[in-house]
Parts: sequence; structure tokens; C-alpha cells
Amino acid sequence: MTVDRELAREASEALNWTVRLRLSPTEWSYAEQIMTALGEAMAHEDEAALQDATQALDRLARRVSEKLGKEPDREPASPKQRDRVAELVHKLDTDPGKGEKPPAKPK
Repeated sequence: MTVDRELAREASEALNWTVRLRLSPTEWSYAEQIMTALGEAMAHEDEAALQDATQALDRLARRVSEKLGKEPDREPASPKQRDRVAELVHKLDTDPGKGEKPPAKPK
């Protein structure tokens, strides 16, 4: 995958943060939809879509932290969800240099 390394790092951090959250079943369903979109963005090397998915995970984490303690039906990530996050993070965390965009060619 060839995307901006900083964007890949941000997406990886958002995924790692999300998997640590305790979410309602509805929120986990939404998080899974975002992870699917993130995976598709990676597969198509679509930086705009990757940025959108990363921001959606960040917004979800902010909403959850604002509700902390107010909703009792929260649960941790399932093993399947943790595996999905690990798979996505592994794809994002390529060896340094391999995922960097080549410098622009001089004109």
C-alpha cells in the first residue's frame, strides 16, 4: 500500500484507540462499518477515503468518551473485532520507507 506515512500512522492510532473502547452493540456495528471503509480505502490506495474513515473513528471515540458512565450497555471489542483491527494495523504499518510517496520528479 502506498499512502502517506503520517496518514497511515494516524489511521493506525485511531484503530488502536477504537479497539480499547467499550461500546454499545450499535456503536460496535458502526465501528465495523468504518473499519470496512478503511480497509477498502487501503485496498484502493484512496487517501481521501482513508482520512474520512480515520476521522470517523476519532469522532466515535470522542462521542463515547463524552458518554462515559452514562450508558450501561457497553462491551469491549470481541475477539473477531480485535483480529480485524490487528489485520488493518498490520497493513498500515509497513516497513519505514516502503509506504512513502516518491518525491516529485523535477520538471
